[in-house]
Amino acid sequence: MLFAFLLQPLCVAATRGADHRYSIHTSGLNSSVYVNMLYFANLVNQYATDFTLVTLPSEGGPSNMISVNDGRASFGTSTAESVKEAYDGTGEFQGRAQRRIRHVASFGFSLMFIYAHPDSNIQSISDLKGRKIVYGGGTGSALLGKQILDVYGITSDVTAVRGDTDKARDALEKKEIDAVFSIARLPVPAYSEMVKRQTLKIIPLEISCDRRGATDSTFTPNIAATSPERLFVTPRA
Repeated sequence: MLFAFLLQPLCVAATRGADHRYSIHTSGLNSSVYVNMLYFANLVNQYATDFTLVTLPSEGGPSNMISVNDGRASFGTSTAESVKEAYDGTGEFQGRAQRRIRHVASFGFSLMFIYAHPDSNIQSISDLKGRKIVYGGGTGSALLGKQILDVYGITSDVTAVRGDTDKARDALEKKEIDAVFSIARLPVPAYSEMVKRQTLKIIPLEISCDRRGATDSTFTPNIAATSPERLFVTPRA
């Protein structure tokens, strides 16, 4: 059902291209999004007769939406939260609404991993107050991470920056930062390896958190599900 839903707009788009090659801008080379879209493009290309899909790495959701909106990419991937901000012209896109994007399909849920060094005395999200964290990867980690910190009322008390997830893991091992927020899909070999080497400690999310109207169903222990990834395209004129 997913592939049939995707193929229809892809075939329509193919009739409009000069070289019949259509790019999907994804995320970093080591990201699960890039790998998933590689598999998807390869599957489509096995059956397509008049066009070719090309999966390309990128800086992530925000740049993908700008590239699609400006016509530099045929398709792009991003989280639902990012797409909404881009279309509405809010958040990171304040005053720069990207209205020439359209949702094509959702293709799976990701998980938010929040972890610290095992030697750290950080035991909960509340303990991040006054600490330095990195939102690893694309804008989805930053958006969801900020929402979590806001629920706990410590957003302004945390030094948070966006950065490359691999570099953030290295910085965590060296104790240069205190925690990492990162969105990924299971399995994540890098996390399995860190657990094996005892260089990672998952920070749990308290179920009984009731700040700002949050209920027991808002979070699950250890990991939190984010919205599904979206595949979007420039609408036809």
